[in-house]
Amino acid sequence: MQIYDVLKQKAIEDKIYSLVLGGVIVNDGKILLIKRADNQFMKNLYEFPSGKLEFGETFEQCLKRHIKEELNCKVKDVEGYAGHFDYLSNKGQLVRQYNFVLNLENLNDISLSTEHTNYGFFRASECNDLIDISDEILYTMDIVTSNRVLRKEVK
Repeated sequence: MQIYDVLKQKAIEDKIYSLVLGGVIVNDGKILLIKRADNQFMKNLYEFPSGKLEFGETFEQCLKRHIKEELNCKVKDVEGYAGHFDYLSNKGQLVRQYNFVLNLENLNDISLSTEHTNYGFFRASECNDLIDISDEILYTMDIVTSNRVLRKEVK
């Protein structure tokens, strides 16, 4: 069974309303964070590029679509699974975000969508100065930078 199938099944068992997939992008030991616009749900929060999994879409299709939409970049490959966290949507429904380490083809060509206002590459230790970052994002950054990513076939 593929890791994607296992993760989908676990979300069903846990009665998760919807799935979001996050892309963790590492460059020189730092992780890309993008800042949500102030007119968005969870305004001004720093996060990984991410988006909702649509019906009939594979995990890889979703990751590629959202990286293109949010960064105007192309996913080269999925390196591994970096864990998940749950949160409540703006409608109070339980959402699970599965995070994957991604490699991009055109990392130097980032162009943000209107949903985000800023981006940068950060080490977790530098994020103490970022007021609007969740503990879940910091924890995932720690997983990735301490090399605890599940590096199995994820296609």
